[in-house]
Amino acid sequence: MGLFLCSCNLLCFLQFHSVLYGDAKGWARRFHNAINSYIPGVMNPHAEVVQKWNKFFVISCLVAIFVDPLFFIVLSVKQEEKCIFIDWGMTKAVVSFRSLTDAIYLLNILLQFRLAYVAPESRVVGAGELVDHPKKIAKHYLQGFFFVDLFLVLPLPQVSYSFFA
Repeated sequence: MGLFLCSCNLLCFLQFHSVLYGDAKGWARRFHNAINSYIPGVMNPHAEVVQKWNKFFVISCLVAIFVDPLFFIVLSVKQEEKCIFIDWGMTKAVVSFRSLTDAIYLLNILLQFRLAYVAPESRVVGAGELVDHPKKIAKHYLQGFFFVDLFLVLPLPQVSYSFFA
């Protein structure tokens, strides 16, 4: 009788486990498949979509270059009171433009982890061989300009804005 009761409890536990975790794995698998349809694999740097993204990114960087000096304009002077104050309307507009360019730069950082590159040792021969292995791409980017890009995307003006607000 005790063995039967133990096996019955085990059977109930296994059925419960199957119902609980079987559905979770199915849901996770469906979610993973749905997300992966939007995440590109390794991309060729000569593809048309990458070339268009690079043009858009350069324009975004130019906008960032022209937006950053506007942080000096957010300070205004009240002539009658002889004091300096912060124009919060202008500050909010400048911070929102800067945040937009930072978000685009962050997307470019993520793209760099999926962008194939030409192997340096194959450049001598001519056209070069594209490296399209994701781990090699990530290692190459992390050893290259990743930390420079990460420093550039730090939201220093936005942090100073929130500090003085």
